[in-house]
This record gives sequence, C-alpha cells and structure tokens, in this order.
Amino acid sequence: MPHKSYWLVILLTAACLACVPPASAQTDGAVTISLSCDKTELRPGDTVAFTAVVASRAGGGSSSEVLFCTASYQDPSTGRDLMTASNPVELVRFGWVIAELPLRIALGALLAPVPGSFSIDGISVPAQIGGSGEAVVILPLLSAGQSRTVQWKCTVK
Repeated sequence: MPHKSYWLVILLTAACLACVPPASAQTDGAVTISLSCDKTELRPGDTVAFTAVVASRAGGGSSSEVLFCTASYQDPSTGRDLMTASNPVELVRFGWVIAELPLRIALGALLAPVPGSFSIDGISVPAQIGGSGEAVVILPLLSAGQSRTVQWKCTVK
C-alpha cells in the first residue's frame, strides 16, 4: 500500500443526484470516500456542487522488530565452525502513507465539469478530463487517519 498509486472510482449517476446528501460512499478498504451534492433535483442547465471527503483508514501506530545479523566462519587450523551475532538492530515502521492518490471521477453523460472548479482542501487544483468524460484529480500525501476534501462543480446537460 505505501508509495503506490491507487485508483478510486466515484460513480455519479442520475440516481446519485436524486438522493439527499451524502449521495454515495465507499466505506471499505484502506481509503473511504463519502460524497455529497448541494441539490436534490436537477434540470438541464443547472450547476451542481459536489464534495468528496477521502479519508485514510490506515493505522497511525508504529511497530518494531529486533533483528540480529549473524555470520559464520570456519577456523582453518581446527576446522571448527564459529558463529557470531551483531548487536541488536531495531527496525521501526510507522503508519502507512498513501502517496499521490489519483481520484477518478466518472461524470457520466449527464454532467459536464465546470473548468477550474476543482479544489482540494479549498486550494484550486487542475483536473485531467478524459475523452470518456471522467475527471482525474491527484491527491497529495494521505497519512494515517488524515482526510482530504475534494470539491468540484458540474453543469447538467
């Protein structure tokens, strides 16, 4: 999980738009996503604001393991095998960090993203809009127990 990119999908469908916020959620795995929108009824031409909260469920604690490096040697004069161990070496691992998480937002045929409306934690970010109508926003480091709020707007076609 650490230092790898993970694709997370949020499906925004007409059914999603008909529900009272939060409209959708992903609650399993290392990352959870909750989704809400500011409208419950839509007409063509309306603008809708979406908010996704992406949270890491990774543990924030640390674990440690003590290792000893050993070496063996055969004494050429006696033929005896000798073995020695190093001083203990403690390896400590802290909570997982997810780096550069691509958030893939499937907009569907009914929604057109508003250019420049994507933000993470209130800071404007670029979004890559694919030919299939999906937007991809890259979330920065997501530490154990941390969350990021992604917002964007769409126009109803």
